[in-house]
Amino acid sequence: MRILFLHKTFPGSFRLLVHAFGTQPENTILFLSETGQKSTRANVRHLRLAPPLKHTSHDPVENDLLLRYRRAARAGNALLLLSRDGYAPDLICASSSASGSLFVRDVFPDAFYAIEADWFYTRGQQTFFNHDIAPAGFAPARIRNLWEYNALGDCDFAFTSSAWQKSHYPDFLSQKLHVIHHGINTAFFSSTPHEAFVDEETRLNLAKVAEIVSFSGPYWDPSRGFSQFLQAVPQILAARPKCHILMLWPDRRSKSRQSGGTAGREETEKHSQLLAGIPLSGKARSRVHLLGVRSLVKYRQMLRASTVHVYLTAPHALSTGFLEAMACGAFVVGSDTAPVKEVLEHGKNGFLCDYMEPDSIAKTVTGVLELAPKLAFIRKEARQIVTQEYNAALQAERLIAPLREGVSKKCGISSG
Repeated sequence: MRILFLHKTFPGSFRLLVHAFGTQPENTILFLSETGQKSTRANVRHLRLAPPLKHTSHDPVENDLLLRYRRAARAGNALLLLSRDGYAPDLICASSSASGSLFVRDVFPDAFYAIEADWFYTRGQQTFFNHDIAPAGFAPARIRNLWEYNALGDCDFAFTSSAWQKSHYPDFLSQKLHVIHHGINTAFFSSTPHEAFVDEETRLNLAKVAEIVSFSGPYWDPSRGFSQFLQAVPQILAARPKCHILMLWPDRRSKSRQSGGTAGREETEKHSQLLAGIPLSGKARSRVHLLGVRSLVKYRQMLRASTVHVYLTAPHALSTGFLEAMACGAFVVGSDTAPVKEVLEHGKNGFLCDYMEPDSIAKTVTGVLELAPKLAFIRKEARQIVTQEYNAALQAERLIAPLREGVSKKCGISSG
């Protein structure tokens, strides 16, 4: 089967599908993207697209519209060249939000066309953390939704990661959507009792620390609660004198890479500046460890060593970090928001706190730390739901099955 993937980054959110299809020698895969890793499989070919030129205007909506159109035009021209050279895919998988998929159906009308639907913007979404929305703040959302309309209108099959995401699409579009999360590698993200956290790069050794509260989230995304967590840190440290705070974020391109490079250092410096503004005594501040970008292995080590992992998000798409923490056996304190509650049940497989209230975050975390020795069943339940419902291999099969069936029916070929 000839499979074409289209995404801004290789392999991006299609990592598991590329791996699953790529392990079957009868498949040939072509992946078009602007950025990403090199392909290491003989039957997976990666072609780079030139990123679109940015448009400079005083109107940000105009900038976004032209950037998305230019990205789509470059992808469309690449598809035309492939078509003229005789290439004809049986299956096309593209992202709705990456916008390069605008002309897919025009160039390859006979292929089975699958879309990953990201997010449909509706009026009033996320205003609880964005209080400064402009009077015409609906304009960017309307422009972004044009690509959602086009992708879901053209495709043969569409899927999205959560029921929460599906619920925001209009009924005539949501009826096409299947809820299938990408899942995580539960063999890699697994629980190892009593794993210590040691960071060779900074010579940090927390092996003898009784309580570790961890957090992983970018400062620049207001929907991920970095500021709210920082404001809760003084109260957590005051209530738990033996507790240490550990913050790092994973470099998902590598399991072994230790340094985040220039971009990673800049992000660490910005995090440090924000942390400097939090009122802490010198002794308390010594129990806060901001490590920046680390390898996936080091990130997993943090999750395994954590007593509590704090995950905060606005009502938007749920990141894999939430599931990874549950799979690694940490007590997860998550925000009381819709996407989190789709997985986390308070008192059963984790705990909920008020996203906007640092006091609620701190009290929930310290309460869990106090009762941690008696709550081993929570860790077990968290790991169990992730392995049963979000295991990557299982989720890949759940997605591949309808894709194979669709290719077989539309293209009249066996898809293996």
